[in-house]
Amino acid sequence: MHLTKRSAALMIAAAMTLPGTAQADLSAADITALSNGSKGRVLASDGAVLGTIDGLNFSGDRAKLFVLTRGGNIFRRTGGKDIVVTTTQGQLTRQGSDLIMDADAQRVRIKANKSFTDDSSPITILLIGP
Repeated sequence: MHLTKRSAALMIAAAMTLPGTAQADLSAADITALSNGSKGRVLASDGAVLGTIDGLNFSGDRAKLFVLTRGGNIFRRTGGKDIVVTTTQGQLTRQGSDLIMDADAQRVRIKANKSFTDDSSPITILLIGP
């Protein structure tokens, strides 16, 4: 496998800074900080960037993330379509103003493949369960 200097640096940085999947969980303080704070990024567990947080909705154990693809690399070829991720709070971890999902980029792509359309509707991703 051939890695560029940039991707190798990103992988090392991700390995050093991203929490493990067993640590995934959002507290009430995390939810308040994310709702009132600056707009961060949504990252996969392997460090790949889904995009920039555009909005959040927490209801019970469910979390709905509204994400803009700018700055992301998982769906960079979608023509700037918005992304809506539905997951559980237990599968999210806050790191500063960023949210880290308990799913790698491959799983995110697989869950989204069925929702690609040619119109302007957002990409929807359902990440519930293992």
